[in-house]
Amino acid sequence: MFPIFDINGIESSLRGRRDRRAILLLLVKPSDEMADSLIQKFNYYHFDSAEACSIFAAGFSEGCFSNEYEDAYEVCSVCGRSWWYSDQCFVGLKKQLEARLKWRYSGEIEILILQRSMGEHSSLDFTNYVSIDALAGIREGYIDSLPRLMESLINASKVEVESKRVLDQAKRLSPKEIAQEAIKTTLEAIGCPERLRQALSNSAFYRSAKRKG
Repeated sequence: MFPIFDINGIESSLRGRRDRRAILLLLVKPSDEMADSLIQKFNYYHFDSAEACSIFAAGFSEGCFSNEYEDAYEVCSVCGRSWWYSDQCFVGLKKQLEARLKWRYSGEIEILILQRSMGEHSSLDFTNYVSIDALAGIREGYIDSLPRLMESLINASKVEVESKRVLDQAKRLSPKEIAQEAIKTTLEAIGCPERLRQALSNSAFYRSAKRKG
């Protein structure tokens, strides 16, 4: 798990890695409703996700920010190191993402699943992504908790990494398959597997680069 200032931070972290990994970008501000249920587990996610996915937390820094971000404050500890957060930094990254994706931030907790590029010049491919509005999912009854959703996404990433490794070394991971498997798991956990199609068609909860309209 990594704190990031901007899109370049994601690409720098991925550049040079040869292993197949899912990419999860957490858009969670400490002031968000239910944010503590995720932020207080950042240390756990750091270790649990290491084998299959890279998780990036927008607007966070390991240690103090530079003087450029005067609103920064310490939030949590990951792997024994202090993590700080800045709304100013978060907003800057949000604007970068909105300029690159056909996507607008909901203002609440969102999880973006991104795809790695096959080219040499960039580590990210923005033509394929999935966005999950976590609190919309809770309000609609598709998920019962944010930690369950995150655990399902990490586990789905592990399954996707292993299946692609076995079937085709050159094939890229699918954000869509990771997201849909995780949502299916959360619905099964609360006894509502029949609501999968409804959840995936609800654009307030689930959005993708390929969705029309």
